[in-house]
Amino acid sequence: MKHLLDYTISLAYHCLHIEHKGCRILEFHSILDDSSGKIPTLSPIAFQKFMEYIYNSKYKVIPLNQLVEYLKQMKPLPKNSIVITFDDGYKDNFLTAFPILKKYNFSATIFLVTEWIGKNSTYLSWAEVKQMHNYGILFGSHTNTHPHLLKLSPEKLEIELKKSKEIIEDKLGINCQAFSYPYGEINESTREAVRKAGYRCAVSKGEKTNTLGTSLLELSRTFIYETDITTRRFRVRLSGAHQWHKLW
Repeated sequence: MKHLLDYTISLAYHCLHIEHKGCRILEFHSILDDSSGKIPTLSPIAFQKFMEYIYNSKYKVIPLNQLVEYLKQMKPLPKNSIVITFDDGYKDNFLTAFPILKKYNFSATIFLVTEWIGKNSTYLSWAEVKQMHNYGILFGSHTNTHPHLLKLSPEKLEIELKKSKEIIEDKLGINCQAFSYPYGEINESTREAVRKAGYRCAVSKGEKTNTLGTSLLELSRTFIYETDITTRRFRVRLSGAHQWHKLW
């Protein structure tokens, strides 16, 4: 019964072309076979299946900075557009996800916790970051130490936002314009602090499709789970039909 409901909702959603009106940002973390639950992971097999499905479907992967340009200029978004993002900066983003992204010529943005880069074998090295950057992968900030922003004083919040931005800019020679809120936590004060720190856009939670009315400093992302591994489940999440399912 549940499968039939998922399929019916997904079919209705596609028929109404609701997904044509905006861009869905996908959220990934570590691409690794790990059932410990210590960090958000997705198996390499599942990630490969998701990317293959996107490649063979009507969806089109665009860079985050391109989405920002469309929203800033209030230009109609490309139909069925998708942005791929990763949080934290795990080494498997380079070892596992990067080859798959290259296979399908997909762009992506990786939000780095700068204090973690090069810290140990779990995280990316700056050499790996630079190699991906030279290929065209975009990099943004996920703060310097990954704190709960809502618990920080204004002074410490400013340090977290500016220090990580400066490190990325120094290492890559770029203007770091994108930010990811740790734990998806955001309020008016943190949003304003992000703006003052010089970021052009920021991503959070929400599971919503981003449209021309979406704030650049509160772009919504859709988290992809290991349980979404089937084509049917992934199709439901890409279409946004899982949001409808919650209403039932």
